[in-house]
Amino acid sequence: KNRKLCSLTVSLQVYISLLKDTNFQHQARKCFSLNTAKQSSKATCLQAGGQLASPKTSTENAAIQQIVARHNKAAYLGMNDLQAEGTYKHLNGEVVEYTNWAAEEPNNAGGKEDCIEIYLDGKWNDRSCTERRLIVCEF
Repeated sequence: KNRKLCSLTVSLQVYISLLKDTNFQHQARKCFSLNTAKQSSKATCLQAGGQLASPKTSTENAAIQQIVARHNKAAYLGMNDLQAEGTYKHLNGEVVEYTNWAAEEPNNAGGKEDCIEIYLDGKWNDRSCTERRLIVCEF
């Protein structure tokens, strides 16, 4: 059963409002909705009844990539290595198995890149969790 998706806007760390959005993508039994966020993206998705998108297959990654490309902005993914540098985990604690890193990534530039962003081409980059990026929630 698919839930309706809604866009959420987050300004820095403060939840602003719930906005209607009738457009959605459905791929590989997951629905994806475009959101704007910073570090509070996880809480934003949870508040909407979903979670930050965390692709486990190339098909799911491609679905997220289509949304990112359509809006011409990189997006955060629901994975990080906050617990142990270099060991990426989904937000539910599962170790990340599927990856799609860009060349020479992850590199932990400046020693502060613990979150993952997806580029317009679908490749991944490790990024500071405090940058402002789009988020994509899955429901």
